Amino acid sequence: MLSGEPLQGLGYLAFFVSVWLGIFLGNKFADVLSSRYLGTSEDVGKRFSVAFSVFGFLFLPVLVGKFTNVNMDTDIGMASVGAHFFWACIGAAIIFCVEPANSNNSN
Repeated sequence: MLSGEPLQGLGYLAFFVSVWLGIFLGNKFADVLSSRYLGTSEDVGKRFSVAFSVFGFLFLPVLVGKFTNVNMDTDIGMASVGAHFFWACIGAAIIFCVEPANSNNSN
């Protein structure tokens, strides 16, 4: 792997896989939350799914990166976890508030 360190290479791989995993897990978490516990409408449920996917995309790699930096000797540069959490919340809130485009054009 990278410079003869297979554990370090696995750490980098885990970091990149966590991006896709964050999108997937965020979407599934929002589906369960909106359908079983909140009972929201279909539109709000879709917006929750997208917002939580954005949150997972922005925040899960940070957690995995911090773990791999400590345990697998990777050197992934990041700001504090709190700063990443704050911006992941802001990004998810912005995406939730954006009204999706209507695919039925009435022209």
